[in-house]
Amino acid sequence: MYFLIEKNVRVNKPATTLIILIIFLGGNVNAQTPLNLNQAIELGLKNNQQIQANELNIKAQNQLKPTAKELPKTKINAMLGQYNTRSFDQNYSISQEFNPFQFQAKKELINANIKNSELELLVTKQDVTSQIRRSWNMISYYLALNNLLQKQEEYLQIFVKAATLKFKTGESSLLEKITAETKQQALIQTRKQNEGMILSEKIKLKSILNLKGDIVLFEDEFLPVKAFVADSVYINQNSVLVLATQQIGLANANKNVEKAQRKPDFIIGYFIQSLTGNQDIEGNNIVYYNGKPRFQGVNLGITVPLFGKASKARVQASKTVVLVQQKNAEYLKNQLSSQLLQQIEEQKVNQSLIDYHTKTALPNAEIISKNAQKSFQNGEIGYVEYLQSLETVLKIEQNYLNVINQFNQNNINIQYLLNN
Repeated sequence: MYFLIEKNVRVNKPATTLIILIIFLGGNVNAQTPLNLNQAIELGLKNNQQIQANELNIKAQNQLKPTAKELPKTKINAMLGQYNTRSFDQNYSISQEFNPFQFQAKKELINANIKNSELELLVTKQDVTSQIRRSWNMISYYLALNNLLQKQEEYLQIFVKAATLKFKTGESSLLEKITAETKQQALIQTRKQNEGMILSEKIKLKSILNLKGDIVLFEDEFLPVKAFVADSVYINQNSVLVLATQQIGLANANKNVEKAQRKPDFIIGYFIQSLTGNQDIEGNNIVYYNGKPRFQGVNLGITVPLFGKASKARVQASKTVVLVQQKNAEYLKNQLSSQLLQQIEEQKVNQSLIDYHTKTALPNAEIISKNAQKSFQNGEIGYVEYLQSLETVLKIEQNYLNVINQFNQNNINIQYLLNN
């Protein structure tokens, strides 16, 4: 497992960095997938398994549309025996119970669930897009930091060679040589840790994209992205907030179903039966009927909630749930608005720090680096001053990369909050 990273890339000079990271499990190398950020987002929205699950959920909710007019099971009864006379008679009936008041309420509930599942998909897409951007930015940050550490390592390598040579010629003590080697090894270990962070983010990104093969990234130098123009007015576009608002509609739909269930149910039925024996027809004609079913009719009925305390309680509870969802949506909007303002202010601070580094700190670091190296080679300064100078330069350049990382993260967070 290793990295192939272009060397000698300076932080303050435009360059294109080709990073090839080979990740393999079990020793098998898969086909490589070249990507840029936009391609990664597109691929993530297509391959992510959570998105696929949300799409299936939308399909499932749509498949429930026919259940809006679902009827209870039809009742079919048979009554056989001496229910009329001592003779054996037959009675067959069929009946159906239904509540017409529930049809529209159930339809609205199904549509609300469909809308809810569609918004859940948008929330997942918004979240996946933001995750990809964050992971991509972190990889770019670690790669830029790796290049910086390699550059510092080259400076220390020169220092180690010079200290070793001076020790052999008796111009310096063993302390200078050991100090140089120790600083070099410490920097090597820091770079290895950083490479581990690159690998970790790569694995995370592959998981989000649901990729099996390796990833090859073609990306420009790590620079501040263009600041996203933010306006709290557009916070209502956030999919999470839209979903929270939809929860109010869903709660209302559930409330309407509960109210419809309190209304009467109707029963309609048909029966046919036999009446064995003599029957007086119009008072002057006696007719004998055998046990064959021939007498028929209909039955009508209605069921009413005489004991409606429980159903009334469910309606009241559903009304309370609507209020709960309204409060949740209001709270969420306040939280998102607060987070947006916080990110905007943090981005302003980071922009100020970027301006300071580009105009002052980085040019000074360049001067310090050149003069320290020249002075050390000419014997004008000792190894202590030289190491201090290198550490100062490294700290300035690391701080610059860190500020860029924070600025870009602010921008990603703002894009997430405004669903851009």
